[in-house]
Parts: sequence; structure tokens; C-alpha cells
Amino acid sequence: MAKDRINWDRVNAYMERSKTRAVLKPYGMPDITNPFTSAYADVDVSPRWPISEEVAISVALTGGFFMTRHNPAQPISEQEIMEAGRACMRAGATALHIHVRNEAEWSILDLARFVTIIEPLRDEFEDLYVSAGEVAIGPDDWNEMIKISNSGLITGSPVNTTATFCGDTLFAKPPAVVIEKTRILMEAGVKPEIAVYTDADVDNARRYLIESGLLEEPLYWVVLPALPGGSPMHNPRQMIQGLTRIVDSIFDINPDSIVSVCAAGRPSVYLVTLAMLMGLHVRLGMEDTVWRYPHRDELIASNLQQLQAVTAIAENLGRTPMSGARYRELLGVS
Repeated sequence: MAKDRINWDRVNAYMERSKTRAVLKPYGMPDITNPFTSAYADVDVSPRWPISEEVAISVALTGGFFMTRHNPAQPISEQEIMEAGRACMRAGATALHIHVRNEAEWSILDLARFVTIIEPLRDEFEDLYVSAGEVAIGPDDWNEMIKISNSGLITGSPVNTTATFCGDTLFAKPPAVVIEKTRILMEAGVKPEIAVYTDADVDNARRYLIESGLLEEPLYWVVLPALPGGSPMHNPRQMIQGLTRIVDSIFDINPDSIVSVCAAGRPSVYLVTLAMLMGLHVRLGMEDTVWRYPHRDELIASNLQQLQAVTAIAENLGRTPMSGARYRELLGVS
């Protein structure tokens, strides 16, 4: 037991001579504490937080990272991806982010496959904001990316201002590619989504896209930390400090930026819960993680399962899922 260092003689002497057990002088009588104003000035003593009532909840349905050998529930075929998107939109998702896969489960660029998935969804959901994963590895991919961007099929597309090891794979976008893809998207009327994995990626965007004068406001950022090679978030302290640093870096560049944080890697729904507490928008889904929770090995059963969990968290935080029409208005897209 630790040594008792309290001066009990002093404590006992005070208790014996004093009739005061606590100090309470209610200068604002008849109120003890008024949570709304002060008796001395008409001021708001407990101002409301500057957090948007609405939160955009986007779903990234499958991506290009995870295979069925990692999560057997991963949607791969066009039918599986389309049905997952439909279920999420019917459950109140704000927007969708879509990749397409080939028979070997690789993420590819194929306009026909995108058409098969997106057209039925557009027919059912008039105000659908749909973002396409358009990572072009070679010249053929680049040409297909241009066709997809100019097809009128998609609303947005990420521009990854990064050079990182995603797992054991180097994923890098040279500056010229970042700049040229942004130009192509803007000329096609597609919203460039600045996709960042670390705070270094944020500064790359500042140098090549923002201070260069290429991008137009409002700036839209998609933050994907916690994936292998991104900002490490191996415990709650790293998650909080890492996300705060990235978001602060974004707002230092442009305070009016629109920021969406992804439920990526191990942190999963914890990360987007923190983002919603910070007043940001969120993205979830089976592109960004295989885990339901950071402290368990339970796998995600479906995109809908994760959407329902995050929607319930948002509502418990007093934030309302944003409609697709409102989201398009916020991002400045028609």
C-alpha cells in the first residue's frame, strides 16, 4: 500500500473549527446555475456547437482492396454490387461509391460494367450521387477512365494525391497524372474528390491542385486513414490524434472544405463516429474495411449492416442523414 502522505492533523483541525463544508455563493439568485444566460449580461453561456444538423452518409460498396478470401461476403459481380447499392439507397444512404471487378476479383475500368450497375440505380433513385473508382494503371485504363468520365454516368471521382505502400503494394499517383486527371474530370462535369491517406497527401493536394488554381470551390476531401500504409491508427489515441491532424491540415488550407471520413481499416465504425462528433461527413462500406469493430475479428456481413449501424449512431448524435439532392447542392454539382 502506498505511504499515506496526507496531513490528517491539518484535515481534522479544519473539520473541527469550520462550519463550511462547501463554498456556494449564488450571486445569480434566484438561479444557482442558469444554462441559458447570465444574471449580469444577456449572453449565451452555453453556445450551440457549430455542427451541421445533416450528415452525408456515403457507401463504398466493394473497392479494389479486399477479395472474397478476405471476406466471403465481399460483393464482386455486377449484380451483387448493384443489389448492395439498391439496398443501401433504400435504407437511406446519401450517395454511393462504386468500383467494378473482373472474374479474378481485380478492380478494373470497364464502362460496360459500370453501366450495368449504375443505370438501374439511377432509374430508381433520381437524385443519386454516384462516385466511380477510376484508378488507371496503364494507357488502356487511362482511355477507359476518360470514356467513363465523359459518359454522363457518374457524378464524382477520387483524385488520389498519394504515394504510399497500401499493404505490400505501392500505390502512387505522379503529379502530372494527378493534375491531368483533375482537368479531365472538371471538363467532363465530374466532381473531383481529393482522396488522402495521410497528412502528406493533404499537402500534395495543396501544392498541385489548390494553390495552382486548378480546383474550384467547394473543395471536397475524402479521408482514408488507417489502411495499411495510411496514417496509422492502431489504438484510440492514434485514431483521435491522427484524424485531428489530417482534418486540421485540410482546414488550414481551406476552412470551407467539405470533408468525408471513411470507416477504414481496423477503426471501422469508431473512426466515423469520431468524424460525426467533429461535425464531418462519413463514408462506410466494404471497400474500406473487413471488420465491424476495431477490438473484435468479426467480419462485415454486408454494406447494409454497416450502413444501419452508422445511421443509428448518427441519429443518436442528433444528426440527420442527408438526402442525395441536398448533397449534390452542397458539393455544387447538377
